[in-house]
Amino acid sequence: MKRVLLFVLLALTSMSVTAKNYQIKGTFRGDVEGKTVYLTKITTEQVSRYQPEVLDSTVIRGGQFVFKGNVAEPTLFMLKYFPDERRANSDGHGAIMRPVLPLLIDGGTVKVDATPDSLTTDFYFYAYGTFDYKDTKITGSKLNDKYRTYLEGYTRLYGKTSGHSVAFNRQYYNKETVMPMTDIVTALDKIDAAKADERAFLKDFITRNRDNAAGVAAFGETVGKFNKAEIEQLVETLSPKMKASPMGKEVLAKAGIIKETATGAQFADVELVDPQGAKHRLSEYLGKGNYTLLEFWASWCGPCRGSIPHLKQVYGLYHPQGFDIVSVSMDDKLDNWKKALAEENMAWTQLACSDGFGNVAKTYNFNGIPYCVLIGPDGEVVETNCRDARLDRQLVKQYGNKLETLHIDAQISDPVDSVDVLYVDYGSTTMGLQRYALQNGRLDVSVPLDKPKQYSIRRKGEYMSPGISFPAVPGEEIVVRGSIDDYTISGSNFYQDYGVITELGKPYQVKMDAMRKELESILTELNKDREKNAERIAAERARYSKDYSAVAGEMYAKIYDHILTHPRQEASVAMLGYVPKDSLDATVKKLNYYVANGRMKPVIDALRTQAENERIRQEATQSVKEGVMAPDFTLPDLEGKPLTLSSLRGKWVVLDFWGSWCGWCIKGIPDMKKYYEKYAGKFEIIGVDCRDTQEKWKAAVEKYELPWLHVYNADADGTPDKYAVQGYPTKIIIDPEGRINKIVIGESPAFYEYIDKLFAQ
Repeated sequence: MKRVLLFVLLALTSMSVTAKNYQIKGTFRGDVEGKTVYLTKITTEQVSRYQPEVLDSTVIRGGQFVFKGNVAEPTLFMLKYFPDERRANSDGHGAIMRPVLPLLIDGGTVKVDATPDSLTTDFYFYAYGTFDYKDTKITGSKLNDKYRTYLEGYTRLYGKTSGHSVAFNRQYYNKETVMPMTDIVTALDKIDAAKADERAFLKDFITRNRDNAAGVAAFGETVGKFNKAEIEQLVETLSPKMKASPMGKEVLAKAGIIKETATGAQFADVELVDPQGAKHRLSEYLGKGNYTLLEFWASWCGPCRGSIPHLKQVYGLYHPQGFDIVSVSMDDKLDNWKKALAEENMAWTQLACSDGFGNVAKTYNFNGIPYCVLIGPDGEVVETNCRDARLDRQLVKQYGNKLETLHIDAQISDPVDSVDVLYVDYGSTTMGLQRYALQNGRLDVSVPLDKPKQYSIRRKGEYMSPGISFPAVPGEEIVVRGSIDDYTISGSNFYQDYGVITELGKPYQVKMDAMRKELESILTELNKDREKNAERIAAERARYSKDYSAVAGEMYAKIYDHILTHPRQEASVAMLGYVPKDSLDATVKKLNYYVANGRMKPVIDALRTQAENERIRQEATQSVKEGVMAPDFTLPDLEGKPLTLSSLRGKWVVLDFWGSWCGWCIKGIPDMKKYYEKYAGKFEIIGVDCRDTQEKWKAAVEKYELPWLHVYNADADGTPDKYAVQGYPTKIIIDPEGRINKIVIGESPAFYEYIDKLFAQ
C-alpha cells in the first residue's frame, strides 16, 4: 500500500513539474472598452468550438486584457469576444455569432493584437473549421505559429473549393436554367480536384508535424475529409509520443470512429425499426450485390422532404437495374415519422432510429440531415454526402444517363402504322414534330429532354385533335395503353400520379366529346340551308357553349380540388393550366415549397407569364387603337442586339407581325418589298417574327431576302399581346410622334392603298 501511495505522489510531483505557466496578453482595437473576453478550452471536435468549456473571463480596459494559467500539455484555447451583454448561443432568431481567436498554447507568454470585428465568428469556425487572421498578430509561441500555418493554408484551399461549390450550386439549383449532366460532371470533378488539393496540403502538414501538437490538432480537426485508407496511413504517421499524449488519444479515438464509415470502409451495421415496430439490421439490406443509397432524414427536416421527389425520380429510373434506397428516420417521435410516410408515399425501405439523433448518428459521424451514403454492391462506402447532383453522377456512371431523356412506352390499339409526336415548351406556341413508325402498334423510344415540355401523340397528320397529351418530364418513363382517343397513363412515380388525375377528368371529357359530336351532327343538317336555319344555328351554338362550359367547369373544379389535396405531388403542377388565371398565384402558394420551386418551376413560370400576357392582351383590346401612343418594346434583332421601338421616333414605322409558318404573310412579301423600295426613306418596317424558332425565322429572312429591320418575339416577351394581335399578318402604322396611325389585319390591298395615300405626295 505504501508503494502505491509513493507511486501516486511521484506521478503527481512529475505532473506539477512538467506543467507550464502561460500568459496571454491581449490588445483589441476598436470600440472594445468595457467589453468582455472569455477564455475557453476546445477540443478537435467541431461542436466544442461553438459550446466550449469556459475557463475564465475578463473585461477589456484601455484596450488590454490578460489571462494566466498553466498547462500540462499543449492545449487548444479560444478567445471569445462578446460585443454586447447577451451570453446565450441564440436569441430566437438564429445563432448569435461572436468573434473568436483560436490559440494552441504550450506555456510561455503569448501576445495577441487584433481587431475583433475582423475576426472569424464562432459559428463559422464551428461549421467550416476555417479561420481568417485578418488584422491579427500573434507572437510568443512557435507551436501556435505552426497551428496558424495549418489554418491559413487550409482556409485558403477551402476557399477555392467553396468558390467552385458556390458557383456550381448557383447554377445547379437555378430553376430558370437547366444544367446538362456533362456540365454537372465537369463542375463536380473541379470541386473534387479542389478537395484533393486540400487533402494533399493537410497530409503534407500532418506528416511534417507528426511529432508536435499542431500536426495532431490539424489531423483531428480535418479527419472527416479523408477516406479510410488515408486515415489509417495518417494514424501510422503520428509519432509514438503524440499518440500517447492526451490530445493524440482523443484524435485517435475520433479517427477510429470516422474511418469505420468513411469512403472505402464497409458499412456499419446497426439495429433499426420498421413502421410496424419490428427490429431490423442494415445488413439485411446492404451489400447484397447492388448500389444502395442509405439516406438519413426526418419528418421535420424541410430539405430532406424537399429531396423526396428527386429520390422518387431516380428510384423509378434505376431501381429496375438494381439501385435501391434505404431511408432511416431520425425522428424522436415515431408517430410524426409514420404520418410523413403516409404523406410522401415512398416505395422503398423505411426504417427509423429508436433513439433519434443518438447512436446511429454517432456511428455514421453526422450531426445534420439530410445525410446520404452510397453503399456499393459489396457493402463498401462509395461516397458520403451523396445526394442531388452527386447521386446523379454516381447513377449515370453505374447505369447510364437516363436523367436527360423521356422514355415513352406506348401500345396503341388503333390500326395505324405510324404516329406523330408533337412537342412544345410550356408557354410557347412554337411546336416541333417527330414522326415514328410503330412495330405492331408499339412505340418504345427514349427522347432527349432537358426541361419539362408538353407532348402529344397523334395520328399521322391529325394536328387539330387532342391526341394523347401529357407533360413530358426529364428522367421519367410514361407508359400508355389504349387507343389515341381512349387511353390510360402510368409508368414512373410522376406518371402514376398524373395518370390518376387524367382518370378524374375522363368522365367529363366523354360528356364533352359527346356534346361536340351531337352539335356537329345538328349543324351538318342545319347548314344545308344556312339562311333559313340561321337563328336555330345560333341557338344550338349558344346551348352547346353553355352546356359545354358547365361540364368543363365541373371538371376544372374536380382537378382543382385534387391539386389542393395533393400539394406534394409534382403532377399537380402539370394541372395548373386548369386553374383560373386570376387564382394561379394563390394556388401555387398552397403547393409544397419544394414542389413549387423544384424541377417543375419552369412550368409555373410559363403559366404566370401566360397569365400576365393575357391580362395585357385584355387591356390592349380596349386601349390599343388609332390615335394612342404605340406600346414600346425592346426585342433582339438578327444579330442578337436589342432594338427598341422608340429609338425610331421621328420616322414613320410599320410593325409587321408575321411568321414563316403564315401562308398569307409569305404571300404578301412581294408587295411589301415593292412598297418598301417605292417609298425608300419615307418609312421603316420592323418585322416582328412570332411563333417561329429563331432558326426558322432567320432562314426565312434570308430565303425571302427581306431588306428591312427584323426582331424576334419569343412567346414570353408578349409583344403581340401588347398590341392585342388577333391574326397574322397584322400591320400597324406608327407616326413620327409614336402614335398608332392605322391598324390593318390580314394581307389586304387596303394597307398598300393607305401607304400610297400617306407618301405619294
